Amino acid sequence: MEIENLSNSELENRLLILTSKERQVMLKFLEHLVEFEERRLFLEQGYASLFDYCVRKLKYSDGSAYRRILNGRCLRDNPALKAEFLKGTVNLCTLSIVANSLKEDTSKAKAIIGKSKREVEAIVNKDRPILKPREEIKPIVTKSIPSDPIGSLFTSSLEIKAEIQTGPKEERYELRFSVSKEIYEQFKTVQYRLSNCLGNNLSLVKIFEKLTANYLTSHVLSPAKARKQSSSNENSRYIPRSVKRVIFARDHEQCSFVSPNGVRCCNKHHLQIDHIKPFALGGKSNLENLRLLCSQHNKFLAAKSFGEGYRR
Repeated sequence: MEIENLSNSELENRLLILTSKERQVMLKFLEHLVEFEERRLFLEQGYASLFDYCVRKLKYSDGSAYRRILNGRCLRDNPALKAEFLKGTVNLCTLSIVANSLKEDTSKAKAIIGKSKREVEAIVNKDRPILKPREEIKPIVTKSIPSDPIGSLFTSSLEIKAEIQTGPKEERYELRFSVSKEIYEQFKTVQYRLSNCLGNNLSLVKIFEKLTANYLTSHVLSPAKARKQSSSNENSRYIPRSVKRVIFARDHEQCSFVSPNGVRCCNKHHLQIDHIKPFALGGKSNLENLRLLCSQHNKFLAAKSFGEGYRR
């Protein structure tokens, strides 16, 4: 029967049945997800973490992937909440809010049953100290704004508005984070010292650009020179910093692991330099035998070479 031909009561009954089935499927999915994580199957598929697998392979958004992983772990560690999840007295939203708190105080599991999002937030925040702001990187699109403070005095507001509306668009990123007082004082010292080369433009953006450029410039080394240094040191575990810089540049500062079906790990965090042929098995410390791996794939490949009990 076509959905348009259903009576009101039939439509509601089907909706309730589908809602119940949706919860059952979601619970099964979360159980399979954490079991997939326990077996670490994502590593062999070329993904650095379960989160990476959910985003790139399962096509979830960052937020959806994070919530499902968090909820799967929470239900695994608090199995009594599974029945409540099926009844709808707890849901993905409320579980996400309380998941981290349940690691410290499992008594809150009963307290959230049947509660709204706002009520669960109140329960979680009751004994929680104020946390520092969360770091955030957000892509934004901007339009240029007239930057000449003198010229703008002689320009009408309508002309400025028209220039902003017709100005070129620019893709930028908004960074938000907090630092300690000690780091802030150090940053102010850096700001003062850069005043000679930056002049009056001591904006945070200009300082950030300058520091980033200085760091990248100081870490440049020609591949030929690095190859010479690595050749003279290939029988030692020690890898000169200059050689490491070339390896990072060559591998595009990304884990170089590629799965059998061609998926390359995209992790750029916690990168480690690894011997393709293990040093313990006679591998050399030269550019041809060195590669970048994330810590997870480094451990994964070490276990393949030396067995599961191997510890780096």
